[in-house]
Amino acid sequence: MLKGERSREFVLSHQQEELYLEAAPQPLRDVAVLLLETGLRLGEALALKWIDIELDAANGKKLGYFFVREGKSKNARRHVSLTPRAQKTLVNRSLESKSEYVFANHRGEPYLVTSLDHLHKKLREDEKLKERLQLPKDCVIHSLRHTFLTRFGKAGADAFTIKKLRAITA
Repeated sequence: MLKGERSREFVLSHQQEELYLEAAPQPLRDVAVLLLETGLRLGEALALKWIDIELDAANGKKLGYFFVREGKSKNARRHVSLTPRAQKTLVNRSLESKSEYVFANHRGEPYLVTSLDHLHKKLREDEKLKERLQLPKDCVIHSLRHTFLTRFGKAGADAFTIKKLRAITA
């Protein structure tokens, strides 16, 4: 690693995930679900617009998908299939949305990455929740992406596929 780089490899257990989502305020809860279910980067999730979301299944599929227009790498543009939990989360958000953005603040603008980072840190450091959640300091919001990729590997995905998926949004 280069000087100044840090390695964060924390992965949520299923129990920690359940407690985290139960305690997380909105929009952190819904963003967290999307990151855990799809492996998106936080910035990609916050940039999603409703025009990029297809909740109706097509071509014999059971669930919808969304399109990532831009990301950190040149390969970030991609279609991402929804899981049942991600689909349910997006359907529920769509019923209340008044903005073109999936995760919009009270002015209808996309939330800032720093705003969600702040909500996550506040939740992680909450004195009432600290003992229950047991989230170490290296549990950052990006850990939700690590959790997705780790679980993907444990579910049987080969290292090449995980590496390629990681590189798409690296």
